[in-house]
Order: sequence, then C-alpha cells, then structure tokens
Amino acid sequence: MKQVGTLTPGERVSLVTVELAVSVSGNSIPPMFVFPQVKFHDHFIRDGPVGSIGVAYPSGWMTKNSFVVFIKHFIHHAKPSQDRPVLLLLDNHNSHLSC
Repeated sequence: MKQVGTLTPGERVSLVTVELAVSVSGNSIPPMFVFPQVKFHDHFIRDGPVGSIGVAYPSGWMTKNSFVVFIKHFIHHAKPSQDRPVLLLLDNHNSHLSC
C-alpha cells in the first residue's frame, strides 16, 4: 500500500487570508482579502466576488489596522442601527482588539 505524505504544487503559491461574515440565515457580505504584499493593488481582487475589498500586509495575516478596514466594510454592508441591531461574534485574535 503506497501513501502520499504531502503534495507539492508545481508552481510557487502564496497564502491569502480571507475575512468573512455570514449570518445564521446564510446571508453574507463580500469578503475582505489580506494579501502577503507590501502594497495592495486593485487587480488583486479583479476576479473576486462583487463588492470584495483587499488590503496588503507582508505576512498576509490580519492586523489591527486591517481589521478596522473590515469593520467599516461590515458596517457599510450590514447597515446596523438601533432599530435593526447586529450581533457580530469574533474569536479573541489579537487583531480584533483595537483602540
């Protein structure tokens, strides 16, 4: 019996972080992508879902600054108000704590 331990793609790949918000009913807002780059370029999300946004950070990980961008994006699409409150559940990742 032959087993394959790992698969290596033929080309070099980069991991991209995706920030998502989905409701219990299945509604969602367009995602935000965090690209492992120094500077974000619009063509990074050219073929992404309509309304997607993107940011860049060298590690490709979410940061406090990029999380603030996502929260503004979330508010824009979810449109919370006193008459229509929204509950957003987060894990305790360090990037979710910002002053």
